[in-house]
Amino acid sequence: MIQRALCAIFIRAMPYCFTYQLPMPISQSEQVSTTTMHHELLLDSAIPTYALRFGALTSVFLIAYFLLAGWLDFQHIPSLRYFNIFFLMGGVFLALRQFHRDDQTRHTNYLNGFLTGMGVAFVSGVIFSAFVYTFFSWIAPEMGMAVQAAMPFKGITPALMSLIILLEAVLSGVMVSFAAMQFYKNVE
Repeated sequence: MIQRALCAIFIRAMPYCFTYQLPMPISQSEQVSTTTMHHELLLDSAIPTYALRFGALTSVFLIAYFLLAGWLDFQHIPSLRYFNIFFLMGGVFLALRQFHRDDQTRHTNYLNGFLTGMGVAFVSGVIFSAFVYTFFSWIAPEMGMAVQAAMPFKGITPALMSLIILLEAVLSGVMVSFAAMQFYKNVE
């Protein structure tokens, strides 16, 4: 329910946040620079494509790591989830590298790159948190109880765990995207 509300707010706010009405050019010579500026200021329509593709790829690696940790009986060590950031970093960097390669001008707009990284983190977080909820609720509830016993806070439900995972992914995505765009904004 919270995810639906956040998605609805995000989708409704996008046209207002990322469009910019340029002033009318005074002469024909200014029209070329206005077109170039118009390209850089508008939100790139390819961002959802990169976010879905690389977010799904990142979530596949997160799920594989989760299943491997469960198979090796490491689910009682909650600090191993901090390694998830390396998978997230890999997904964001791959998406930004592809985004930069596909850009015709070879000048990656900072906002577009940052939103691409955030989209990757959000998509992978939603898929992975849905998997964790399904896994701990129906597939292996005894494993969910073992994880709950190892957590510092008692009484955590699978729904709360999946919400925490989603928040971790989004907040980590902000940091990783910000750091990655420091590199990609200067690459020519």
